[in-house]
Amino acid sequence: MTPAPSLLQAFAAVPRLLRKPRLVALYLATITVMAAFVAVYTAVVVAGPPGVAGDNTALLALRASALPALVAVPLLTPVLHRLAAPVRVVLAMFVAAGAVAAGSVMRGDVRFLALALLAFVAAVAAAAPAVVEIVHTMASHARGGGVALYACSMFLGASLGPQLAGALSGQGFGGILRAVAVLLVVGTLLSLPALARRRHNP
Repeated sequence: MTPAPSLLQAFAAVPRLLRKPRLVALYLATITVMAAFVAVYTAVVVAGPPGVAGDNTALLALRASALPALVAVPLLTPVLHRLAAPVRVVLAMFVAAGAVAAGSVMRGDVRFLALALLAFVAAVAAAAPAVVEIVHTMASHARGGGVALYACSMFLGASLGPQLAGALSGQGFGGILRAVAVLLVVGTLLSLPALARRRHNP
């Protein structure tokens, strides 16, 4: 039985993993999606979408409206796995960008904004496990280091999200969401090299 790699071996593999452009692009895409996720929900609090600003109960309901997506996506795993992981990541990033862009123009209509957030969270929840799957494949014999870098990317993105929302708070809720949508478009472009990897390795 092959022994599990040690923590030291995982860290020693990190420089080698960072020399893989497609893998680095995927980590950068992870940063964008996590920054976007945290920024959107920070914006709900600091900028207050029209129609619910100042109403704590309405804000709480809006923030909780996307929770069903976190339950539904794992249940839909057998269906989602009919698509290859790189395809899932690219599609999820694209849907997330579209949902946030749609939410940015829904002035005062809380119901449609809640649906946009539902689609956004579902896309993020679908992207995360697909990214891990790709990392496992690309990292090959250094999977411990690969997953460690993925976790680092997630934490970095989550840390940048509030900074982004705070810096753009003067632009209002719609302005923050438009910036987040652009960030997610960048993330989508960064995830495209994973498709090239799939073509080279059918």
